[in-house]
Amino acid sequence: MVFLGFDSVLQNGVKVYIPRLFSDYLEMPGMNITETAYLGPEGTYTHQISDMVFGGDGELVPASTIFDAFEHVKVRSGSRAVAPIENSSGGQITSTVDLLLNDPALTIVGSMTLVVHLALLGKRGEDITTLYSHFAPFKHCAKWIRENLSGVECREVTSTAEAAIRARKESGAAALGSRRLADLYGLGVLAYPIAQDAVNETEFIVVTSVGTRGGDVSGDRSSLAVELINGPGSLCSFLIPFRDAGVNLTRIISRPVYGVPNEYAFFIDIKGNANDPSVKEALGKAEEHCDSLRVIGSFSHMGKFHS
Repeated sequence: MVFLGFDSVLQNGVKVYIPRLFSDYLEMPGMNITETAYLGPEGTYTHQISDMVFGGDGELVPASTIFDAFEHVKVRSGSRAVAPIENSSGGQITSTVDLLLNDPALTIVGSMTLVVHLALLGKRGEDITTLYSHFAPFKHCAKWIRENLSGVECREVTSTAEAAIRARKESGAAALGSRRLADLYGLGVLAYPIAQDAVNETEFIVVTSVGTRGGDVSGDRSSLAVELINGPGSLCSFLIPFRDAGVNLTRIISRPVYGVPNEYAFFIDIKGNANDPSVKEALGKAEEHCDSLRVIGSFSHMGKFHS
């Protein structure tokens, strides 16, 4: 039996989680979402795409970490969270994946892509001695940095917004990030666009708690949390039902099971809705080779945006 997360209810004053089938999800009453939590601070690319997609639909609430953004949707009924899950060159955002694998109270209800265009931000007239940014812009702009900022010390921080804050506060400091950060933090745009070594796209997911209806029941993709039976050929046996049913797997991420040495869980994306007959057939047969199988959400891609 395949679960789409769990419903939380109070029993004798204690919160407990009750497994919920995907078919139950179709009957859940809609809820008005009035808040969108995002990985902050203000000016991050997560903030930017949250504003593009949800800026006219309630309040945008910055969170210090992805964990905090996801906790927000669990304690604030009628809220959503936006978080990055993968960068085209930097790879998966492991903190996002681990939270989705380990917290059955979270449901993915959408995804979108941001094509990132970078600017060099700083104080005009100052010689640059230190350059701040998130790891991904450094990776994408390595050649440009070597050719244009040779000898400058590159320091990695948690976000491009944090990089802009450092550039504002420190003498001789600059940042790589969005042009929006210039207005937010009183910096000049010293160069734009910065040439990048490869396409720079980040995929973001939209998450709600299982008690908040916000998903697209006609969505054409689904995410799964899977723990396989530990034995020879278990992954192969798990995959065969999807092949036989013609269901395409678009992403498989292996992550350690928290607190259990040498055991791994899988975050898997598939083409198709969990309620599609072919997908339901594949999930039912694949479950025979699992210790646990949970549908994190069925949803649609909401589009590609440009920063």
